[in-house]
Amino acid sequence: RLSLTCRDGKELVRVARERKKILLVGHVLQYHAAVVTLKKMIREGRIGRLQYIYSRRLSLGKIRREENILWSFAPHDLSVILSITGEAPSFVESVGNSFLHAQIPDVTVTNLKFPSGIGAHVFVSWLNPFKEQRLVVVGSSGMLVFDDTEPVERKLVFYPHTINWQNGIPVPHEAQSVPIDISTSWKEPLRAECEAFLTAVRTGEPPITSGEEGLRVLSVLELSQQSMEQKEKGRAGVLSPAAPGFPDVFIHPTTAVDDNVSIGRGTKVWHFSHLLAGSRIGSNCTIGQNVVIGPDVTIGNGCRIQNNVSVYKGVTLEDGVFCGPSMVFTNILH
Repeated sequence: RLSLTCRDGKELVRVARERKKILLVGHVLQYHAAVVTLKKMIREGRIGRLQYIYSRRLSLGKIRREENILWSFAPHDLSVILSITGEAPSFVESVGNSFLHAQIPDVTVTNLKFPSGIGAHVFVSWLNPFKEQRLVVVGSSGMLVFDDTEPVERKLVFYPHTINWQNGIPVPHEAQSVPIDISTSWKEPLRAECEAFLTAVRTGEPPITSGEEGLRVLSVLELSQQSMEQKEKGRAGVLSPAAPGFPDVFIHPTTAVDDNVSIGRGTKVWHFSHLLAGSRIGSNCTIGQNVVIGPDVTIGNGCRIQNNVSVYKGVTLEDGVFCGPSMVFTNILH
């Protein structure tokens, strides 16, 4: 993983960017031939519309005391799940159980919900009688199973199962499973990761597990940890991060807020946005993912700014303005 906190992770990403250095996070599963092929099949529509993803990473040991099972086992699976969905989760909830040490969970289950409707869960444990490393992706017209404990010829299997509707009743239709041949592209994932790093250094192009990718995974880990801690304190498990210095405001940990920014009560700011100095955000606004506002921009009350919008210097939005996805304001006068 990139670091232990989003704050430190963002600083690492900033330093690497300023110094024009390549930052690669060791999410080695992303370089596994089976995962590469699985993602390609999903992009090609082989399993239809994505519906559900789950992973199980279980074994007997290695038991650690410097970190819990969530931080030890889950980062790789979360990295793959986030890359498959291509979006940040809108809901994160995690449950942990401690058996060997009161303060260190040995088993955790993390549930994720995404804005597109995709669901996912990650089950990890180092108290399991056998080793299991399995990722299952369910689509509307097929399913894919990646099992890293199988030999190369059966690590990735396609199940063309479907659900047919008959008189308003869903009827499962099972079909013959098809092993996917990855032998021609097979190489040890760690070797592939090292080669990707050398390529990134040579070309200057960021690797697929860049610092920004690591930050997205770290964000989910932080939210999962906070969810478990909330449950331990007897509070509700649904995570609603508080924003230091902004009472009654939700600011996602991956968002950057510069100095001299004001935000009204009830406003929510989602993943990987940037609020620049001198900007004024009204109350009860919703600001989506990857939004840039400022510097010196004024946003009225009750505005909705959707994903990937840029609101540059000189723009003032009155109350109740809606900005659709990916729209851009310009500040060119002529």
